[in-house]
Amino acid sequence: MKTLTQLLIIITCLLFAGCNPSYSTERVISLVPAVDETADPNAVAAEPVDPLDVLIVVEKIAAANGLEMYQTADEEASLLDIADSDDLLDADDSGTINVTHWRHPELPVYLTVTRNPDDILLLLNHTPNEAGKPTPEAKKLYETLGEQLNAQLPQ
Repeated sequence: MKTLTQLLIIITCLLFAGCNPSYSTERVISLVPAVDETADPNAVAAEPVDPLDVLIVVEKIAAANGLEMYQTADEEASLLDIADSDDLLDADDSGTINVTHWRHPELPVYLTVTRNPDDILLLLNHTPNEAGKPTPEAKKLYETLGEQLNAQLPQ
């Protein structure tokens, strides 16, 4: 009987876990090209990604979709500060350089960009309403932003 109860609990959890879609997307864009040990030594090396190019694309996509930049009280960095922060003199204890946030003024859609020394981390989030259901407009905006970021940013 105990095994049957445990099995029913596991099945119930799996069923409910499949009902709640994820409304968070994470993407890491490496600024340093990956080194392929098996590649031909005479092949042309991949160019590093310019952080300013990445941040300009993100800024344009966010603005085109109605997101507005906002900063918390302890964040006062401009787009150029984030892109040009190759030295770690201003880094906090975690090594993170700068964080920029965008949010839609009417819909619960948020985009966060974190510039680290070797990569840029993008976090796209959509918060469902109180009932746990996404609003159709916010869900569409979330999906559109994700598609545009994937299409226009380097892989």
